[in-house]
Amino acid sequence: MSILFDQDAAAAKFSDAIKTGLAEAQAAGIAAEDHLPGVLIPLIHQTLLEASTDVSGAIAPLLPRIDALNSTLALALAESTRWRTIFERLALIFERLNLSPSTIPKQGG
Repeated sequence: MSILFDQDAAAAKFSDAIKTGLAEAQAAGIAAEDHLPGVLIPLIHQTLLEASTDVSGAIAPLLPRIDALNSTLALALAESTRWRTIFERLALIFERLNLSPSTIPKQGG
């Protein structure tokens, strides 16, 4: 199986489509030889394999960088959560110390 799709499953779907198409063509009176699926199916499978290999080869160098980015994002999220906890605790301390009064008494009468 490749990174992008299951080559065997894709080849099987193409194989079924080719067989169905040839059967429909023969039923409609279009001359199609019975050995044609045997020729086309391996060609399609090979083409799918080559395309998958090309795409996988292009993506492969990016995978370590994507993994590193995921790790960096996980660290940033953990750090953010830690700082949020610190700020919440500071807010509680300020509230308990009443360093930020909610009301200012009026002076005068």
